[in-house]
Amino acid sequence: MTPMKLFAGVAILACTAAFSIGTEILAARDLPLSVSNSFRLGTSGVPCSVQTAPLDARLEGIFDRGYTLSCRDALGEVGTMIVVRRDIQMDAAPSLLGSSSLQCGAVENVTVENISNVARSTCRDAALGLDYRRYLLRSEGLSYFVEGLAGYDPALRLAFASIIQDEVVEGEIRVATTEISDAAAFARVQAGQLSEADRRNEAYLRNNGGRYASAAEFFSAIVAQSGGRGRSL
Repeated sequence: MTPMKLFAGVAILACTAAFSIGTEILAARDLPLSVSNSFRLGTSGVPCSVQTAPLDARLEGIFDRGYTLSCRDALGEVGTMIVVRRDIQMDAAPSLLGSSSLQCGAVENVTVENISNVARSTCRDAALGLDYRRYLLRSEGLSYFVEGLAGYDPALRLAFASIIQDEVVEGEIRVATTEISDAAAFARVQAGQLSEADRRNEAYLRNNGGRYASAAEFFSAIVAQSGGRGRSL
């Protein structure tokens, strides 16, 4: 084989591979969200994404789906979501928040990204001083339920609407513009996402780095979780 023919063959293979990869990428973009492992939330603002969570303890049937929500500026998950083939009531919704001090307010009907008759409730963890938000919709034999930090409400709403419509809903994610007013409050929200051990590590890291106000919020979260006993520090 002459060098020219060899070069032509390599070029053809390269073009074929590039076309194949491009086709696969386009096909992946066209996949409905119900069969996707992950997808980005919204079209602008803070980068957030949704990932499948097949091991979610709230899933009972093979057609049930679980998801976690994360954002780049957060230290952990900002919310969780499930789609299940059973009836769910807001006052008895299966929660992963797991706080004994959680108090939820009255349920109200709202519209979420053009989806009407959505049940919404705001809950507060008095021990940590954190607010959470829940959304629930029952439609065509399915219950859609999302809950997470109220400061990330735009992400919760877009994730909720996207899963219901089975496609990414356009929108901007502006985090903590009304729920969180200062850096210390934002640190308190971040602390609420972590385990006690991770809170302690993050508290000392921030304290050693001179970020005393936010470090204090992490230490306060540790004390609150331990029932006011300082031995956890």
